[in-house]
Amino acid sequence: MRKTLATVFLMFVMASSTAIGQDKADLSGMAGYAFGASVDVFSGKMKVEDGATYSATLGFKPQRNSQVELNWTYHPTDLRYTPFTGPIEKIGLDVHYFQIGGIQEFPSGQAEPFVKFSLGATYFDPASGTLNEVNISSEWRFSFMFGLGAKYFFSPKVGLRLQGDLIGTFLSSSGGAFCGFGGCTLGLFGYGMFSGDLLAGLTIAI
Repeated sequence: MRKTLATVFLMFVMASSTAIGQDKADLSGMAGYAFGASVDVFSGKMKVEDGATYSATLGFKPQRNSQVELNWTYHPTDLRYTPFTGPIEKIGLDVHYFQIGGIQEFPSGQAEPFVKFSLGATYFDPASGTLNEVNISSEWRFSFMFGLGAKYFFSPKVGLRLQGDLIGTFLSSSGGAFCGFGGCTLGLFGYGMFSGDLLAGLTIAI
């Protein structure tokens, strides 16, 4: 899985080099708060805990008022398992979101409100290999983001960026259970989970 993660990162770097060569590009670094998701299982509930999250976004404009973006968001958290009977258990979990998409801007003076949508993958990386005596492995899953936000440039090169995102991660694309959060034996209901975040940071024109 680490090789796969390194490959995805390399793709982002290569895309970044292309984007910087455009007429207008910007780089955003943000931090904020993530609202974790919960998933029902046969024996209880799995919950990705709320907590701090960090994001880096590279964008370039192919045309006026629209922007193509590459995004990496990192949420270091815990995975909590609450069984119907028995003690609550918890392990560390790193959640990485890799996304590519676009935003549509609605400029108004120095402010640039926008709506965004992107597609990509979510990478779940648990700190431990077991939870409730069930094996847990790292997992890649398809995901998307929908968000609203705004940029405010208080100088030609530097601005403030605020945004909120709804994140959907697909756990299963068919009738089979997702073999990740607690393993197939726990039997997930449904096919996905939804989380969200609120972010703020700086945008630098490059």
